Amino acid sequence: MGKIISNGIEYSGIQGTAVIANPQGTPTDELSSIQIGSDIYSISGGGSSVSWKDITGTLTAGQTSIILSDSSITTNSTIEPFTDKFGVNPTSISVSTGSVTLTFESQSSNLGVKVRVS
Repeated sequence: MGKIISNGIEYSGIQGTAVIANPQGTPTDELSSIQIGSDIYSISGGGSSVSWKDITGTLTAGQTSIILSDSSITTNSTIEPFTDKFGVNPTSISVSTGSVTLTFESQSSNLGVKVRVS
């Protein structure tokens, strides 16, 4: 028999792995349900995967368009553009299977660009 310390509380005579509800930290895997003893619990939102993908690139200073390519991009995708300079947005977006082209006004310095594809 071992002892487990959780949130400053010592539990003696317990075997197995500690189960901690709502732990802090980064998840290492996904669950949609869990069994504790003879009870089975569903996990709200569990088992769902990320429903978007972020694709990044850099618009070179003086250029007006950037093409971002990824197999997740389709003509039915929703494209959300982001830049690393507040208030700078594309003037047009063109989507084709496998790529998205964003057009901007010419910038005096490089501009970080990201599109969220869902």
